[in-house]
Amino acid sequence: MCVLIRGNRLSTHGKFRKVLYSDSPAISLRYYKEIFNYKPLLIKRKNGVINRAFLLYNQQIIEVKHYHQERVTNECVLHATNISKEYLELAGKALILKPLTNQLEKKTFSLKDANGNVLHYQE
Repeated sequence: MCVLIRGNRLSTHGKFRKVLYSDSPAISLRYYKEIFNYKPLLIKRKNGVINRAFLLYNQQIIEVKHYHQERVTNECVLHATNISKEYLELAGKALILKPLTNQLEKKTFSLKDANGNVLHYQE
């Protein structure tokens, strides 16, 4: 499911989703907001507990989902408008897996978040 913003409503479509898994979406929501500066869009609760959150990064929607049984991690590609600035801001805050490089005229870097998800940034 990919969530697209249309006015003030969120609609879902299955083709281009960016999903990150977490054992505690509430803690992850705070982590992504404070460390990565992602903006919360929608928070879904089940029995009073956050089980899913939708975040906005550079006009891209990222879904943070609770995993229920065994640990699950995921990878996703995020498109950055100023990748050098993003890299400098995140280098001291997250585990860099692949430093900022130029590949086929595209700047890229990869990092691992606190949940074990791998985020690939590209410009």
